[in-house]
Amino acid sequence: MKTIASVTSQALLCTLAVLAIALSPKPGGHVAVILGPGSSEPAAVGAIAAADGLLVDGTGQSWIVVARSDNPDFVSALYAAGAWLVIDAGFGFGCTNKDVKETRS
Repeated sequence: MKTIASVTSQALLCTLAVLAIALSPKPGGHVAVILGPGSSEPAAVGAIAAADGLLVDGTGQSWIVVARSDNPDFVSALYAAGAWLVIDAGFGFGCTNKDVKETRS
């Protein structure tokens, strides 16, 4: 029984490690900025502005937007501005139109 639990926990850790690598934002790339569910789009835009980023696109959910910045500390600044999670937008938001005109938030 201990062997099954050990194998299961090791498989779970490996899966989490792969997901963490896949979801890690790339410097200068598009990121999905996720705030608390129910947060307003102005709150998301405010977090991006506070982190000195650019709003790229919405996602249909007011609390999830796509943004970018050339600032190497952008992800940390987003967390400091209230983001719950910041992930690579290409992972779950690959249908985002990369030709959308970026606007300074």
